[in-house]
Amino acid sequence: MRRTRFTAVVLTAAFAVFSCLGAASAGTTTTIKSVNGQTLTSSKTVGLAPKGSWVTVSGGGYDERIGIYVTYCRLVRPGKVPTPCGAGIDMTGSTHTSVWVSSNAPLPLRPLVTEYNPGGKFKVRIKVIAVTSEINCLKYRCAIVTKSDHLNLDSTKNNVVMPITFAKKGTK
Repeated sequence: MRRTRFTAVVLTAAFAVFSCLGAASAGTTTTIKSVNGQTLTSSKTVGLAPKGSWVTVSGGGYDERIGIYVTYCRLVRPGKVPTPCGAGIDMTGSTHTSVWVSSNAPLPLRPLVTEYNPGGKFKVRIKVIAVTSEINCLKYRCAIVTKSDHLNLDSTKNNVVMPITFAKKGTK
């Protein structure tokens, strides 16, 4: 038990170091800067409603040539691709648990994409739900993340991870 707890603490500390260089919080808004220079800001990261909270997520400094997903996923070790996530990849735009941000999506898919603004910036809203068919954030630690899109899934360059928590059962 003691060794397991120590390992969990070490992994959590390593995760924090490798995911971001720094974090700043003002009220309920949290901003982090990744080791690759991207910034990620979330309107809320603590006490999210288990049945669903709308969260505004913005970022900057991303490589506009590489598309990303903005979503929430189970926390994984640094250097690993975050998965499983929300309700999976939302290729229809109907679940709102992920948003595809790209400046080079194929023409037929452009209605599903939010384009980068200059400077690799974006601002989107996602719905964060504690328990879906893909993920259980009440059982496992989760985070709002950006990760490379399906054209670059093996790349971890765009992995920016911001841990989230949910309100205890019985609260909003």
